[in-house]
Amino acid sequence: MNQYSLMELDEDIQNIENIIDALPDKERLLFNYDMGYKFSKSSEEFAQYFSEGRFTNYPEMSYVETKNSVGLSFTANKNCLLYCTVYGDQLTQIPLNVEHPYYDKLKEANIGYRGGVFDEYHSNILLTGKNISLSNPYVLKDIIKLSSNQAILFFLHPLHFTKNECKNLGEIYRKIGFFETAEFYRDIVNVKNKGKDIKQVIDEILPDKNENILDTYYLSYIDMCKKYK
Repeated sequence: MNQYSLMELDEDIQNIENIIDALPDKERLLFNYDMGYKFSKSSEEFAQYFSEGRFTNYPEMSYVETKNSVGLSFTANKNCLLYCTVYGDQLTQIPLNVEHPYYDKLKEANIGYRGGVFDEYHSNILLTGKNISLSNPYVLKDIIKLSSNQAILFFLHPLHFTKNECKNLGEIYRKIGFFETAEFYRDIVNVKNKGKDIKQVIDEILPDKNENILDTYYLSYIDMCKKYK
């Protein structure tokens, strides 16, 4: 039997990675991920509180299409989600898996990669999964756990872009009735002001009874896909 050295294995892995990296944006995205995400507004009246100030409806288990040349943005990198909280009060799943009932729509999608701090993709067509409301503070907690300290500082930074008088996201959450999430935000600010590492004490701020809630929603989405078969 021929021996296969670790060096040869490393070279083969690197060659495969190079092939994947050379794929067009759309093909590379679909190869690497089966789920993306974006923050959206759950109602038109909330648009004034968040960045961009406009409302687009993202119905669950469907698709959204735009003729706008800018396209609809999303990210497939969960580590970047906290940067995106300025865009809405709910986290919308953007499925990329073949089991989605409208997966064929992606054949018509013009998907491109912008990158940046959001690790952003854009497309004229987005599939939708479940909408996950930030009224549940454990959703926000899961996102913070995935995020860098830099992203957390961005999340806590004062706002200057909304049409409303709210000074930060905590005030927005309170204004729209997300009182538990607003309290969680306030506690995070207090911890930060004391110079503590937020990620190290986050379980003390909000004791964990809903571990990995994003994974739970993902599994719920997969179960919904099965119903369409």
